[in-house]
Amino acid sequence: MRPTSRLWARGAVAVLACNKDVQRGGDVAMVAARLQRTPMKRSYDPALTTDPHAPLYRVDKAVLAAQKTLDAAIDAKRHHTRHSLAQEVIKEARESLRRADQARALKVKELAQKASAGKE
Repeated sequence: MRPTSRLWARGAVAVLACNKDVQRGGDVAMVAARLQRTPMKRSYDPALTTDPHAPLYRVDKAVLAAQKTLDAAIDAKRHHTRHSLAQEVIKEARESLRRADQARALKVKELAQKASAGKE
């Protein structure tokens, strides 16, 4: 029986791999932490906002969209037969994430300058 979604299949493979690690004598806590880890996520200061009235909402939305695109591209590479095409898509997704990060940094600087000018 085939899994209904790739996400389910990826999770099942990860669980099976972790079960083998535990059977070989691996630490259960470390294996559980590896299951929950997301390698491509970054932390942002200030944190990404979900409030549509916040001044950083548009750039944060662009960052989230770029992260989602990159995750989808990496997932497609795992399941795609043409790896060169998938690699090109990953390269473009990383570039768009880099541009979104730069736009967010500029917006944070701009807001900081406005806040400091307002205090004077």
